[in-house]
Amino acid sequence: MNEIKKYQSNEIVKKDGAVRVTNRLLALIDETILIPHQEGDKWGFINRKGECVIPHIYRKVQSFSESLAGVMDFESYTWGYMDINGNLSIPFAFEECEPFLEGMALVLFPTYGHLWYIDKKGERIKAFEKYCFEDSFSEGLARVSLDDKMGFIDKFGNEVIPVIYDDCSNFIDGVSKVEFNGNWSFIDRDGKEIIPTSYDNFLEFSGGIAKFKRKGKWGLIDKFGNEIIPIVYDECSVFYQGLSKVKYNGKWGFIDMTGKEIISFIYDECSVFYQGLSKVKYNGKWGFIDKTGKEIISFIYDECYDYNFHYDCVQVRIGDKWGKVDKIGKEFWYD
Repeated sequence: MNEIKKYQSNEIVKKDGAVRVTNRLLALIDETILIPHQEGDKWGFINRKGECVIPHIYRKVQSFSESLAGVMDFESYTWGYMDINGNLSIPFAFEECEPFLEGMALVLFPTYGHLWYIDKKGERIKAFEKYCFEDSFSEGLARVSLDDKMGFIDKFGNEVIPVIYDDCSNFIDGVSKVEFNGNWSFIDRDGKEIIPTSYDNFLEFSGGIAKFKRKGKWGLIDKFGNEIIPIVYDECSVFYQGLSKVKYNGKWGFIDMTGKEIISFIYDECSVFYQGLSKVKYNGKWGFIDKTGKEIISFIYDECYDYNFHYDCVQVRIGDKWGKVDKIGKEFWYD
């Protein structure tokens, strides 16, 4: 289509399906984008040209969100909110604060020791007044407490999951870990128990999988309660690059998501895989293997720091000699 559409006095032009922004709009954007900037031990804001727009008088500042930015008073160490013109819109009163999102921000009042949501006038939001917040909203729900019990409300203040629990975690992947009368279980966003309390310990879900412990052994379970890795291991990790590192009879190895042994349980220690390599300790010496178990860097090092090859090398030691080794085993020794 060759139509030309104009918006806001030629500031945005659509031609041949492409959107072009004129210099007039870019200039307007430059005026409103303010960047946190430090001079000495004080903070202020500059524009994209590097010009100081708001003086460097604050101990700390946050980035602007919804035309307001959290700023910390240099003398009192308390937070307030400033508008894009440099005016203190909400006075210094908070021990901590988060950026505004959807017209509200989570703040900590030092006098009360509670997290509360405020509006852009700095007033507590009426729909939330009876609750104390344990954290900000996650997946549309927030953990709140009332009379030493915990539950969840939505952004309208509706109590979606009753405030009856002794403890609970934020929702991750639609699942929350909750404690009720000393027993732990998992619930979904409707408050329905989806995994019963038949385990001694478990960690929060990550990528739809969680670690569980029963009778001193660990395994992995999905959020439907299916044990995807049997609870027979001394220790295990969640999956990284398709493999889980597991400890069995005192030695480490790797299994895939079906529970199949991919790398034998022969190592004293090991890391998760990163960039296709794992740092492993064998017979008291460190080296690296690939995802098939092939030795890539020989087991000759007394110490090996890191496993992620920052700047393509890791630091190693043999006896009193220190150096670095790259991902193909080439060594660089310090004088």
